[in-house]
Amino acid sequence: MKRRYTKTLLTVLALALICPCLFAFAACDAKKTEAPYTPETFSKTRIYELDTEHTNLMGQTMAPLMMNLLLDKQESYFEFGKDGKVRGQLKTIPLSVNSLFDALSRFGNDISRESVSAQLRNLDIAQTLQEDVEPLLPGFTERLSDGDVEGAFKLLQNTTGLNFEGLDFSEGPLKDAAVKMGKDYKKSGGKSMRLPANLLDLIPDNTQLSLTIDWEYNLVHLTGNDGTPYDAVYIGGETAHSAYTQPFAIFTMYTESDGTETMYMRIEFVNVDIALKLRETK
Repeated sequence: MKRRYTKTLLTVLALALICPCLFAFAACDAKKTEAPYTPETFSKTRIYELDTEHTNLMGQTMAPLMMNLLLDKQESYFEFGKDGKVRGQLKTIPLSVNSLFDALSRFGNDISRESVSAQLRNLDIAQTLQEDVEPLLPGFTERLSDGDVEGAFKLLQNTTGLNFEGLDFSEGPLKDAAVKMGKDYKKSGGKSMRLPANLLDLIPDNTQLSLTIDWEYNLVHLTGNDGTPYDAVYIGGETAHSAYTQPFAIFTMYTESDGTETMYMRIEFVNVDIALKLRETK
């Protein structure tokens, strides 16, 4: 049971980093096609919040609980503007590592700081960096190997429109840990890059993490194979305002039986469903 909850927690945290890479990887594969639609945007700004109850993260049944514990619901949203711009933000509540595990234990979860630390010690990210990240973000691994985590995140932001904030890698214990990680990677001949075993100890109390994305979008009107019309939102850099390139993220829009307006995006190859529901229009 302990392994199950530990895996769930690590899955929720890890997806905050890998999902942007998945989106961007798909963006690199955008192909020219015949114009299937006329680009449109919403007539009013629409703000959607994350629907944790219907979001699926790799089949982890405890994921909704973890997200409800970790995320600041008011500050986690997708905002689609009338100008065709979309900003998404996932932001945690102010976190203390000890208080997080205390909260988990109150829900009866057999999970501990020690079990998560053990998982982190066994997590080697070298292969993922070389095979998945580096083809998309050339120079990302080099920056990490030099202990320049800030530079790596800056490259991510400039390339994909994603930005990660909340931890200070410019100086202090986190910077020292990053430099050591890079040195160990070089000593291994580029074969192994392990996160610091004491990573949880390096996170200051009241840390608030945020991941933001700034993209463009299109509202499109489509018809299903059964002839049923439906609306979708196409997201993706320069592809968003071109009817001649394929989007790299698609949210399908629905109106539920109770009148709630929702969006769903399915990422098949990692078994992830992201669900949003309309909070307000303005």
